[in-house]
Amino acid sequence: MGAYQENDLHKKALQLFKKSINEELQQNQATYVTVLKSCAHLGDDYLEDGKEIHRHAIAQGFGTDLVVQNSLIHMYAKCGSFKFAAGVFDKMEPKNLISYTSMIQAYTHTAKHVEAYELYKKMLSEGIMPDIYAYAAALAVCPTIREGEAIHVKLGNHERRTPVCSNALVGMYGRFGRIASAKWVFDGIRYKDLASYNNMIAVFAKYDDGSKAISLYIEMEGRNLEPNLWTYTSVLDACSKLGALTEGKEIHKKVKGGDQPTDVAYNTALVNMYAKCGSAHEARAVFNDCGLKNVFTWTSLMSAYSQPGQSQYRLEAYQRMNCEGVIPDDVTFTAIFNACSHSGLPDEGLLYFRAMREDHWIVPLQPHYTCMIDLLGRVGRLREAEELVRTMPYSPDVVTWTILLSACKVYGDLKIGARAYKRITELNPPDSGPYLLMGNMYAKAGKWADVAEVKKMIKQRGLAKPPGKSMIEAQRRIHEFVCGDTAHPLNQEIRARLQEVHEQLSHAGYEPDTKEVLVDVNEEVKPELLLFHSERMALGLGLLTSDAGATLHIVKNLRICPDCHSFFKLVSKMLHRKVLVRDSHRFHIFQRGSCSCGDYW
Repeated sequence: MGAYQENDLHKKALQLFKKSINEELQQNQATYVTVLKSCAHLGDDYLEDGKEIHRHAIAQGFGTDLVVQNSLIHMYAKCGSFKFAAGVFDKMEPKNLISYTSMIQAYTHTAKHVEAYELYKKMLSEGIMPDIYAYAAALAVCPTIREGEAIHVKLGNHERRTPVCSNALVGMYGRFGRIASAKWVFDGIRYKDLASYNNMIAVFAKYDDGSKAISLYIEMEGRNLEPNLWTYTSVLDACSKLGALTEGKEIHKKVKGGDQPTDVAYNTALVNMYAKCGSAHEARAVFNDCGLKNVFTWTSLMSAYSQPGQSQYRLEAYQRMNCEGVIPDDVTFTAIFNACSHSGLPDEGLLYFRAMREDHWIVPLQPHYTCMIDLLGRVGRLREAEELVRTMPYSPDVVTWTILLSACKVYGDLKIGARAYKRITELNPPDSGPYLLMGNMYAKAGKWADVAEVKKMIKQRGLAKPPGKSMIEAQRRIHEFVCGDTAHPLNQEIRARLQEVHEQLSHAGYEPDTKEVLVDVNEEVKPELLLFHSERMALGLGLLTSDAGATLHIVKNLRICPDCHSFFKLVSKMLHRKVLVRDSHRFHIFQRGSCSCGDYW
C-alpha cells in the first residue's frame, strides 16, 4: 500500500485497503495515514471513501489517535469537505503543530484566508513554535505585506536551506505585487524545484511580464523539470497577454498528447489564450472538447466573439450557459458588452444591460457603464453616450471621459469633445494621452491656436505619454520594440525591410499622415518617426523571420495610431499578408486591404 501511495498509484492503494478490510486484516496507524494520503490525492470524488476510512478508524480504536486525526483533517480539506475537517480539529485534544498546520491549510484550501491567519496567531499565542511548513502555510494567507515581511524576518536563513519557505515567500511577495522581491528570493534558491518555477512563472504572468514567464518556462524545461498543469496554466496566461499563439499551441499539443487529465483552470486558460490571440474558431473547438467548465470558461469563450459577424455565436454561448444552469457574473457581462461594442451592436448590448439587472439581479458597476458609453460612442450616438456619463450612479473618471472623447474624435464632434476634454483637464490625469486626442481633433479641424494651447498645457503640467511598446513572437522568443528602437540584433535589417515596404506602398498611393505627429520637429522628420513606430518595427521583424503568407500576430500596449492603421491595411493588400494586431482597445485583423474594426477603434 505504501509503495502504491509513494508512486502515485492512489486508486490501487485504496483498492488494496478495501481488500484488507474485506479479509478482516488488522490495521495500524501507518495503514490509515497511508490510505488517507491517497484519498486526499484523489480529491472531491473520493470524499465518501474518506468518510468510510474515518468510520473504520473509529471502529478500530484510532479515532482519537493524534497522527490519524491530522491525516483526516488533511484528507477532508483536499476532498472539499471543510465542515468535516473542522469537526475533527475541534474535537482534538491535545493539538500539536501538525494539527494546526493541517487546519490552516484546510482553511486556505477553501479560501478562508482570514480564519487561517487567525488560527496561525492562535497557535503562536498557545506557545507552539512554527516549523517551515507552518510558516509556509501562514505566508499563503497573511493579510498584509508587512506581516509577510515579519514572517520573512523570523525565518532567518531557513529559506536558504529548503525550497519550502522560499517558494512560499515567492508566492507571498507576488501576491502583493512585489515582483523584484519575489525574484530576489527565487534567485537565492540553490536547488530550485518545480514549485519554485511554478510560483515565479505565475508571478510574472499575473503582472503582465509574460516574456519573462515564457523565458523561465523554457529555462525550466532545459533543467529537465517536467511541467505540470499549474505550469501550463500560468504559461498560457502569459501567452494570452503577449499574443504568443505559437507557444500556446505548443502547450496545447503537449497536454493533449499526454495522459494528464486537465482541470477547469487549465481549460479556461486555454480557451482564453485562443480568444486573446484572435483565434475564435480554436477557442470554440477547445471549449466544446473540454469537460470541466465554469463561469470563467464561458466568459472566455464569449470574449472570443468580438469581431463583426460573430454576434450569433456570442448569443448562442450566452443561451447555452443559461440552459446549463451556469449563472453569469459581472465579468461575464463586461465581456458581452465589449463584444457587442466591437461588433457595432448597440441595441443588442442595451438588451443585455437590461437583462443583467432584471433577469440576474446584478447591479451594474462603473466598468459596465463605461462599456455602454463606449458601445454608444462607437456607433456615433454621442448625445446618448454623454447623457449616460452624466446620469450614471458613479462619478465619471478619466477613463470614462476619454472614451467619450475618443468617439468624438472619430466622428469629428468638437462640441461634445471639448466638454469631455474640459472635465478631463479638471481631473488632471498623469499622462498626455487624452490631451493628444484633443490636440489631434483640433489639428484635423485646422484649429492650430487650440493645438498650441494643448501643447502648452502638456508642457506646463509636465505630462508624458506612456512609452508605446509592441511585441511579436518569432523563433520561440517574444521580441519587444519601442518607437525608433535600435537595440534589436536585426535592427538594420528590420529598418531596411520597412523602407522597402514604405517605397512599395508609396507607389500604391500611401502618404504618411503627419498630422498625427504632434511633437515639435521639422515636417521632413515626421514621416521617419511614423515609419519606425513600435508596431511597424514588430511588423518588420515578422516579415523578415516568417514564411511568405504566414499570419503575423502583434500586441501593442497602447492604441494603434491612425497612420499605422492605414499602413497595415495596405501591407495586408500589397504583401498578401494577414496581420492581427491586439492593441489596448481591441483586435484589428488586417486582411486584403481592410480591417475588422471597420476603421473604428
